[in-house]
Amino acid sequence: MQRLILLASFAVLASLLAGVQPLFAADFSNASLKGSTACVGSGTAMVTANGKTTPAPISTLFHLIADGMGNWTGGTITSNVAGMVCTYTVGSGSTYSVKSDGTGTSTINGNGAASNPTQCAPSLDNPASFVLRTQTSGFAVATGKNGTAWAVCEQQRP
Repeated sequence: MQRLILLASFAVLASLLAGVQPLFAADFSNASLKGSTACVGSGTAMVTANGKTTPAPISTLFHLIADGMGNWTGGTITSNVAGMVCTYTVGSGSTYSVKSDGTGTSTINGNGAASNPTQCAPSLDNPASFVLRTQTSGFAVATGKNGTAWAVCEQQRP
């Protein structure tokens, strides 16, 4: 019985994280993301050192600014990749798209800080998929040439 409850709980959680169509009508749009959003995430980054590329643990903090029309207009991304701190600013051409059910996609073009260690990627261009849980919070999964990660996000309110 406990296994059945555990499996059912896992199936519900996996459905939520995968962005499955909700059982209720939602009314999300690009305007749902307007203003500052803070995210925390974790994952695996591909790091090249001494000519060898290997996976490494990554933890990341995001501060993203959205215009409500599908554009990330600013923000910063700070990652700790296997003990190295890598910082990026959100660059032009960074976009997002939100469907009415709260699912969406995003691409953030991050420009690496001049002070980054040489092992940090010089820039970021990782597509992400996300689902908005409410008008102020959501979950994201990003995959790309630099690695794979997940994040939990909340809109910042003064």
